Amino acid sequence: YMGIFGLMWRTRPTRSFSRVIGFGANGEGQLGVGEVYQSSYTHRTAQIPTETTAVSCGLTHSALITSRGQIFTCGLGRFGRLGHGDDNNCYHPTHVEAMAPHFVRQIACGGVTTACVTDQHELYTFGYGGWGTLGHGSESNIFVPTRVDALARHRVEHIAVGLGHMAACTESGLLYTWGRGENARLGHGDTEPRYEPTIVKSLCHEHIRRVFCTGFGTLALTEKGQLFTFGGNQNGELGLGHRRDQPTPSLISALQHEVVEDVACGVMHVVVRCRSGKVLVQGCGRWGQLGFGSGVILDVPTLLKLPTQSPAKMIFAGGSHTMIVTSDDQVLVCGSNRDGQLGLDMLSQGSLTNLNLNLKPDETVKQVKASILHTQARLTFDSKIACGASFSLVLV
Repeated sequence: YMGIFGLMWRTRPTRSFSRVIGFGANGEGQLGVGEVYQSSYTHRTAQIPTETTAVSCGLTHSALITSRGQIFTCGLGRFGRLGHGDDNNCYHPTHVEAMAPHFVRQIACGGVTTACVTDQHELYTFGYGGWGTLGHGSESNIFVPTRVDALARHRVEHIAVGLGHMAACTESGLLYTWGRGENARLGHGDTEPRYEPTIVKSLCHEHIRRVFCTGFGTLALTEKGQLFTFGGNQNGELGLGHRRDQPTPSLISALQHEVVEDVACGVMHVVVRCRSGKVLVQGCGRWGQLGFGSGVILDVPTLLKLPTQSPAKMIFAGGSHTMIVTSDDQVLVCGSNRDGQLGLDMLSQGSLTNLNLNLKPDETVKQVKASILHTQARLTFDSKIACGASFSLVLV
């Protein structure tokens, strides 16, 4: 996710896992534990299909993919974001039957929307349709996954979801954006909404291989490891050395001598991992999510020193928290812990701190994901940690 919300993808075949550890906000049942409570500093085990292979988190809902490419969702159902044909809440992961004929390889949970990509590289979206966020040419809410026909002739490779907008790159390296245009987050040089996927013309000569969304901006990673950003930049989250909105894609000059391998976005902060082993952060650090204490704002990528000799292999960002997994499977966390989303027993953590997940002897952390209001983590070969707005999930 990434993007502002938890995001995950996979290919066949993959290993299955048996449980997911969740902590943080659960007022809408987004942890999938079968009950509702406002928040929890206790690690809880969610009720998931035994063949689960990956997880994703949004504002107040979660999703998972099984080894057979089926998707399950839980949490707040308003606007149809769970894809079950209604707006009912689900307190444990429930099968999205409309996608049963398809094999889903990637899913992204946004604030009030969900998007998924099949193994045929088709994009399906559902949930809140305001500003054309779903890409179907209207502002109608959609309660079951529906194919985005405007991209039917393209092979969608990667999808990201922000607050009111989406972005997708194709197998041929083209970038499309749509939805809310405020803050110029779509990269078309204006603030008008787009109701269907619209190509970002200024990046047509760059081969975009992955895309990421903050709450109000977009980041595009090229096959050469260069990072372009555009959109909302009030807290310097675009890393351009200023705090003005950026109407068209701009290369982060501070990273021009680095090869960027991964990016994780919160609502107003960004974490970058480079091939050199460096981890850099930028944007809002009000709650300590940049790892430099509370109240810090960084408008250029700034090196974050890890409290370990092992380099980072995975990075994740939630609404106002950050999670990093090192090469020796340590999980480091920082940021807001108001709802327990860090899995710690303190209100916030301004510097990177080791998270003890009390794993069984045969469990190891292999991949982690973060989202805006909650976090989910998954442990083992193809596992993921997903961070939501104020909750987290770890698949083991």
